[in-house]
Amino acid sequence: MFLFLGQNKALLIDTGATKEEESFPLYDTVSAIIDNWEKQQKKEIELVVAHTHKHGDHYAGDGQFKGKPNTTVIGLEVEDIQKSFKISNWPEEIVDYDLGNRIMKIIPIPGHQASSIALYDTSTKILLTGDTFYPGRLYVKDWNAFKISIGRLVKFTDNNEISNILGNHIEMSTTDGVDYKMGATYHPKEQKLPLTVEDLKALQLSLNLLGNKPTRQVHKNFIIYPN
Repeated sequence: MFLFLGQNKALLIDTGATKEEESFPLYDTVSAIIDNWEKQQKKEIELVVAHTHKHGDHYAGDGQFKGKPNTTVIGLEVEDIQKSFKISNWPEEIVDYDLGNRIMKIIPIPGHQASSIALYDTSTKILLTGDTFYPGRLYVKDWNAFKISIGRLVKFTDNNEISNILGNHIEMSTTDGVDYKMGATYHPKEQKLPLTVEDLKALQLSLNLLGNKPTRQVHKNFIIYPN
């Protein structure tokens, strides 16, 4: 989960895999951060909750935010994302979303899941890629759409400074090409989350070489995993 604060809005990306507020008090945690920010800025800001894509481990905590004051929870379908971020040409169009003196760029990247998006913070130069690109098993639902989306991300990085690429999971160990078993709760010698533009370009090259044939392929920092 990632929280970005602007002069007029706060943007929370994803709400995690746990629904119960008692064991996972996400709303209270986010509210405390925003309250502190509002005291510093001497003004109230709106909280907007969005998602990198429509898989349950990214929106389970939405219920904690729905119906709360000054809070908007964006829906999970492509149409919801288009309406909220004013994307008229999905998935080709990249749009700006202004938090108030802080611009987020919204980049459609279907392939892992139909409503997947990446987000770029122009202040920190961080690129969020959800489950589309991270140190782990890159599950590809729509092979052609995934290839096009990775190409869109690479083209974006050619024209924008990137400090870090951050996905939502770590499934790789520090041993090149070795991942942890599905559902593992113990990750000794876990790889760090940030990936680089060079890693992203390595993924693009592999996808281009594989062509139209979905193929599992192991790399140093990730695994292409058609499903």
